[in-house]
Amino acid sequence: MQRLPSEVAGAWVSQAERMARIVIDRLNLILDNASAGNYTSYEAFA
Repeated sequence: MQRLPSEVAGAWVSQAERMARIVIDRLNLILDNASAGNYTSYEAFA
């Protein structure tokens, strides 16, 4: 089944948005832990 380029691009963009949100959430978690004085927050990457 062939998909239109616009459909493929739309799926790629939505996937990239999900990945970006996950990365941003983890960065925010790390920054929150760092500001709280917990610099060894390996659980943020779990």
